[in-house]
Parts: sequence; structure tokens; C-alpha cells
Amino acid sequence: MRNCYKNVYETVFSYWLEESGLDFEYIPQSGKTSLKRFDFLVSFPDFFAAVELKGRTVRTRRKITCSSFQNWITSADRDFISKAKQEGFVPLFVFAYRLDNPFCQCEYDIDYTLSEDRFIFRAVEAEKYLQNARVRSPRWNTICLSSMAFQELAIPAAELLNRKTIT
Repeated sequence: MRNCYKNVYETVFSYWLEESGLDFEYIPQSGKTSLKRFDFLVSFPDFFAAVELKGRTVRTRRKITCSSFQNWITSADRDFISKAKQEGFVPLFVFAYRLDNPFCQCEYDIDYTLSEDRFIFRAVEAEKYLQNARVRSPRWNTICLSSMAFQELAIPAAELLNRKTIT
């Protein structure tokens, strides 16, 4: 199923899931499913998650810090959280960051490398995200977390492999 993804972020995240030994299902956005807004259903060791993957490129020439990470979502992204919970899934936003400069300094562990591209995955429990979000752009109907809130709430996706629960 490696050729069905619509972008490099979904492809790389699926590689990471496979190499981590996790069972998952990719949910194509055009398919008919009750959770079509989420990109992946993932079986972590002790819980099941509906993952909405948000791909971002970190543009930098120097050092990468938490403020380098864009974490905005649209209002449509939050609409399926209650549905995911009703289906028995923990709703997660996973932000996949591609570093545009393979030689920049980075204080974060690199989760995946594909050719010269390096990726960092950060997961945020969707309900906590919404509780702490602020309006980013009323025109584009987007919300985001402040850098401080993101640093507090986001965890490396690799930590999900060892958690009993997300909270």
C-alpha cells in the first residue's frame, strides 16, 4: 500500500509506523468511511488512535527550536474528534516536520530520514490541543498553539510506543 499516499509526509509516517512494528490503516480522504478526516487508524501497544497527520516544512538556515514548528489546524480538522472517541479511538494530531536544510542544527531527535530529508514527528492529544488553542487566522479559519503550549503538550511520536495511555 506504499504508493497510495497523497504526499511525502503520509508516506514517511507510514514507513515509520511499519518500522516501529505497529498495525495501522491508511484512510484515503476520498474514500467513504466514518473517520475520513483522519489519515490513519493506528494500533499502539496499549491504545488505538485516530491520527490526523499535519505535514509541515521547517524552513531554517540555523538552529531549529520549538518556535520553528508551525502547528496550525483548520476548523474542519476538529470536527471529527467526537466521532473518533465514539468509535473508541484516541484522537491525535501528529505533526510531521520535514527539515528543509539537512545540515542545520536541531535539538530534537530525528524520527525518520528519507534520502537527505530528515523528519521529526510530534503528537498532541486532540482534545488538549483544542483546550489550549488560540485563533491564528479568522480569515482562513485556523487555530494554533502558542510555542510554549506546543512545547508543553507535544510529545515525540516515538514516546507513544511506550505509553499505556496518551494522557
